Amino acid sequence: RRPPRSTLFPYTTLFRSTLGEKFAAWRANQAFRKNRIAFLEDMGEVLIAGQSGLQKRLQALADRNRGKLIEVAYRSIYNSLNRGISLPESMKPYYNSKEFQLIGAYDAGAADDAQLGDGFLTAAKILGPLDDMRRGAIKLLVNTSMSLAMVVVMWIGIAGGFAHDMEQMQPRKLWPTISKWVIGSGEMLATHYILAVLLFAALVGLVLWAFPNWTGDARHWADKRVPGFVIYKEYRSVLALVALASFMSAKSGLRWSFDKLAEQSNRWEREYIDEMRRRSTIRSGVEMLDVGYFSDRIIDRLTLREGSGTLEESLAYVAVRNSDKLSESLKSRLEVAGKVAGDVSKIAAGIVVVAVVMINVSSLQSMSHLGH
Repeated sequence: RRPPRSTLFPYTTLFRSTLGEKFAAWRANQAFRKNRIAFLEDMGEVLIAGQSGLQKRLQALADRNRGKLIEVAYRSIYNSLNRGISLPESMKPYYNSKEFQLIGAYDAGAADDAQLGDGFLTAAKILGPLDDMRRGAIKLLVNTSMSLAMVVVMWIGIAGGFAHDMEQMQPRKLWPTISKWVIGSGEMLATHYILAVLLFAALVGLVLWAFPNWTGDARHWADKRVPGFVIYKEYRSVLALVALASFMSAKSGLRWSFDKLAEQSNRWEREYIDEMRRRSTIRSGVEMLDVGYFSDRIIDRLTLREGSGTLEESLAYVAVRNSDKLSESLKSRLEVAGKVAGDVSKIAAGIVVVAVVMINVSSLQSMSHLGH
């Protein structure tokens, strides 16, 4: 028997309250993410200056932004510090796993607040241009998906709207081969449009799943040659390079450093990390790192610097110096990829138009022959 409304009401209220809190926390997270790199830089400057009363400063920052979404994030960090949680751990909910891996690495390798502050400034310098690149990659994926969707809609619309009229002009069996294929497949998509939408969504989902999860020899091949996977690998690897250098500077050994690196890495990355860990027992320096995870440019620069200092110093130097150039390189690749995606969409749309035009041309030719 259905419980009385008075019994259900507290649970309904609790559910709505919990859902509302989660939504508010999500909105606060999104508001903070827009400022997270600037905040990291500000915290770095405060730590280097050795200014006391960090909790009080964060409380003042939260009070100043009272009523704004970002106040929730500032107050959360302040409350965590008051509970004795370290500053990096207090900031963890507002950075993705790869960003926090870099922040946590500087925390592990820092001997004092000044070194941690310097690490924060370096992390902000690296993350700034790479964050622009990340947004560009997301924009490319969205634009490409929308362009393909528009082509499919056009394809289905022409097949459904003009196929019958085309058959009145000329029997289907006399259509050019390309017209039969294009119009026929468009009709099939129109008939099974729900299946087509599901397949398209599944394809997009498969691609998104593949980036962090696909492993093996075929993935290694794609990491070197397929533009999307190359961009993803270089973005992730430059952050891992600096993190590895910082973990190594903590002087806890290579195995510990690789274990820390693997903790917040995805399945695809851990395959490369495991290979580097395996090589660390039989090889040294650059040979240990040359497993295909880092770009050829990074490995070449490490090779030139080998022997001029410790390995962790070389890693940190090359990664920081390479971050700006990497960002420029990836941006240019994104522009090329965007142009290619746009060209493919135009070609696909052009094929649909050509298929219709060829039926008209074929029909006119048939009429001309009958006239003679």
